[in-house]
Formats: sequence, structure tokens, C-alpha cells
Amino acid sequence: MMKKRFIIILIICSIILISCEKAAKFTAKNVPLKDAKYLISFSGSDMNQFSNSISVLYEDGSVKEIPVNTSMVLENAIENQGEYYFYSRQKNIHYRMKDGRIEQFSIMEDVYSDGYYGVLNAYPTKNGCIQILNIGVKDGVYVTDIVRTSNDMEELIYNLENKLACSVTTEGDLLHIAYIDLKTEKPDQNSIGSSGIMTLDMESKRIIADTLLPNQYRVEPDRPIVGFDGAIIVYSQELTEEGIPTDKSYIAAYKEGRQIKELVVENFNILESYVHDNKLYLFGDGGMIKIYDSNYQIIADYNLKIEDVIRKIYFKDNYVFTALYGNDYKMYIHKYNLDSGISEEKFEVPYPSVIDWEIENFTFIPNP
Repeated sequence: MMKKRFIIILIICSIILISCEKAAKFTAKNVPLKDAKYLISFSGSDMNQFSNSISVLYEDGSVKEIPVNTSMVLENAIENQGEYYFYSRQKNIHYRMKDGRIEQFSIMEDVYSDGYYGVLNAYPTKNGCIQILNIGVKDGVYVTDIVRTSNDMEELIYNLENKLACSVTTEGDLLHIAYIDLKTEKPDQNSIGSSGIMTLDMESKRIIADTLLPNQYRVEPDRPIVGFDGAIIVYSQELTEEGIPTDKSYIAAYKEGRQIKELVVENFNILESYVHDNKLYLFGDGGMIKIYDSNYQIIADYNLKIEDVIRKIYFKDNYVFTALYGNDYKMYIHKYNLDSGISEEKFEVPYPSVIDWEIENFTFIPNP
């Protein structure tokens, strides 16, 4: 838990510039995606600057490496309507793969012109991508902006002051935002402020609801909320005062500002949740998976028996992809069927050769 609080503090302080030099513009390159299995980004560091590369891992095990600009961490990766996005957390310099090419882009460059506004998290939607931008401290107030982009549109849809937006989920024209209120006193040693969910009407850009969450549902940047059958699912691990998980997890469903369901799951440390085919999947430590129907009745429960370190989790359709780092210092991406728990494939992650990387920042996207 100390690591998680440290990550949150780093996010708030990341307005401090990593490098004062302006990076050279990246030249778009052709990248064939036919027969590609995974798109992988690596970010390493040599104390003063970060070095990055994006690799394409193909079906036959071959790899194409693309070195990209330095002085940032590519930590968020999403796929949306056949396009692939890799976002920097430090700078407004990001990378997009589409139509067999990789290109550099910035979000609302006329507004965020100096380049030092990173993306905390990004989410695909039917109408484009939603990005949470770290603006930093302005006139003594911490600011995050929420921006919606598509191929023909970029717009600021909301500006949060003294609130750290951690994740979002959409419901038609409504955007539900999970946040930490930085003005409130810390509820306990494991939190930096109280947590809540506000609902934004994206057309009128008005907040139509703001719900304070009980502290056992404290919000964190690496724990995204999800929408399920008209409700918002929030979840958290129970922790000791020292921040150690107790093997108990809390899951709750909120609808129209009130809690409609609560689950307390023993012997389970929840990591993420996911919704597919009108079922709620809870993914826990060690690869434990619990599946619930729309009445919140458990319909399946199994264990992938993962012993290695889970570096990344990615859900797509009825699959979960896990990047696992083992005692042999190698990393593998495993593809599991969510309904059966059966492992359907395993690919070794080829470590980059064009940059100095020592098992540091890493993310990936499966290619359909």
C-alpha cells in the first residue's frame, strides 16, 4: 500500500519537469500489423531521462522495435475502433498506431502548448477516447482536466479543482468520475483524501450528481470503476493500518447516488473488475476469478493459480491477458478464457534491445 500512496504522490507532483529540453518531433513510420499478436511499450531510465520503445510481437515470434522520444513514461495503452494509443504520463507527447503507421500526436496542442501535461489514464468509448490530463498546481490549486477526442473533434469536457480524477466510465451521455478529494482530511493512514463519484452530463457539461463513498471504497488510480447493468461498481481491499491486505475485499454497486448492493468477499484480494456479456468478473491476487450475474449471484469461481508477479492485466472480450514476471527473470503474456479459466496461449515478452531497460515501466495491447 505504501507503493500505491507513493504512486499517487508522484502523479500529483509530476508537473515537475523531467527534462527541460524539447524532444525532437518523431517521424511517422510504417508498421505492419498483419499477424501481430501484441503491441508493447517499454520505458526505462538512466537517472536523468527516460528512454522508450514500442515493440510489435508477431505470430511467428519475430519482433519489430521502434525507439521513440525520451523524457517520459509511456504507461497507458488502449485500443479504440482499430486504433492503438500509447500515452505519456509526463508530457503531452503520445503515440498512435493506425492504418499500418505509427505517429506522434498531442492532445489539444493549442491549449496545452508547452507539452508538460501528461495523461493519467485513458478510456475508449463509442464516440472517441476520454483522457484524464494532469495539469498540476495552478495558483495553489491542484487541477485535472478531462478531455474527449475523436478523429474530427477535441474538447475539454470538465475541469476538476483540488480533486484527483482516478478513473471514469460512460453511460450514454453521462460520464461517471471516480475521484479523490484533496481538500479533505485523510480518513486513515492508507488514504490521501476522501473518495467519491461525480456524474457529468457531457452535453451540458454540468455535474448532476456527486456521491461520497465510504472509506472502505477508497478510490485509487490503478483501480478503475466499471458500469454494470445501469450501476457503477466500486471495490477495494481491506487493509491493516500498515497498508497490508487482510484477504478481505469490498465490492459495491451504486445507482443514482445510492448503494444498491454490497458484497464482502473473504479470502480474496481484488485487483480489478470487468464487465462482459452482462456478467461481472472480479480478478484477484494469484489469478482468482469470481463471476456474478446481474442479480449479484455468483455463477462461477476458479483460480488460475498464478505464482509469478502480475505486471499488467488487460481484458478484451471474454479473455483476460496477464503479463507475468517469473523467477527466471523472463516475462510472459498469458491469454486465459474468462469463463473457463483455460490458458489458450503463452508468449514470451521480448525485452527491448534499442534502449536500456531493466524490468521497469511496461504496458501492452493485444492485437485482434
